[in-house]
Amino acid sequence: MKNLNFAGLFTGVGGVEFGFEQEHFKAVIANEIDRDAETAFNTLRQISNPQASPLKRGDIYDFALDESSHDFLALAQADVLAGGFPCQPFSLAGNKLGFEDPRGNVYWQIERIFRRHAPKVVFLENVKNLMSHNGGDTLRRITASLEGRSFNEGNNAEWLPNVPHYKTSIQVLNALDFGLPQNRQRVFIVGFLDEAQRDTFELEMTQLQSSIVGKPRANIDEFIDFSDDGPRKHHYVKEHPYFEELSRGLFDSGPTNRLVAQWRRVYVRTGRPGVVPTLTANMGTGGHNVPIIKTDNGVIRKMTPRECFSVQGIKIRDETMTALELQLSDSALYKQAGNSVAVPVIAALARAIRSALT
Repeated sequence: MKNLNFAGLFTGVGGVEFGFEQEHFKAVIANEIDRDAETAFNTLRQISNPQASPLKRGDIYDFALDESSHDFLALAQADVLAGGFPCQPFSLAGNKLGFEDPRGNVYWQIERIFRRHAPKVVFLENVKNLMSHNGGDTLRRITASLEGRSFNEGNNAEWLPNVPHYKTSIQVLNALDFGLPQNRQRVFIVGFLDEAQRDTFELEMTQLQSSIVGKPRANIDEFIDFSDDGPRKHHYVKEHPYFEELSRGLFDSGPTNRLVAQWRRVYVRTGRPGVVPTLTANMGTGGHNVPIIKTDNGVIRKMTPRECFSVQGIKIRDETMTALELQLSDSALYKQAGNSVAVPVIAALARAIRSALT
């Protein structure tokens, strides 16, 4: 099988890396600024792929500036450059400031890197709201950037000289369709230097999506243990000020109706039976967006961090979970799980990219 290299930006716990590695890409460099993400990434890697390079922690604004650095030389080897850049500036749950938010401006650092190194493929992931943010202008700016065009409000584009011109494909995919019991819609922007390869990729994805129409959903019991009451620290007891509200929200949950609620600070939002609402990074801070279940014994508790990772497609063994819990708080683990990507979705995209490139 042909060797293909992969470079990751805004890596988090490594969900994108895991997906690409399942499809036999080699991760040559990974970058992330968050210290807890670095800890989680390296702990998971020690078990799953001990030969893999550790994450390179640092600010994206300083990353790979020195042409003699290991980072710069590793990027030069990458066939695919991937970046799940911060979604908060574009999310419905955030302030939706987009490029006016300092976190949104980091996109231009991705542009700096792909214009310097011109990998065969640029792979971007973000929240579905990116499609409509600012009346669609945000997505048009990103697309123009990839395609090597200028951009203005009148959308009169000029092709820019001496920059790579990518042919883009935009996919909105839901983790529910890829063997996970989580309603998680994300937009994926994939740019190919070669137009024929882009067309092959789109054909592969069209065939894949056709094949999953009507496919049975994942069994939530394979991801969440409803028979396990879990640690008492995750319980909501009768003395809790919102216990009655939580009880009402989960009143019809049971063995035949696996509800997962989302605690929204002062009220409960329930979704479809057997489906976990979209996990978010802030579910471990202040009780917002926390996923709640009622066990078979009637205990109301949070999903554990391990269960949250599981519904992202990251199955963690006992010894690895113990190592993570020794190094990181529950709130940090919830944040890292919520920030991750749905690994089976990434693997499907990586499979289609590999097919197009080879």
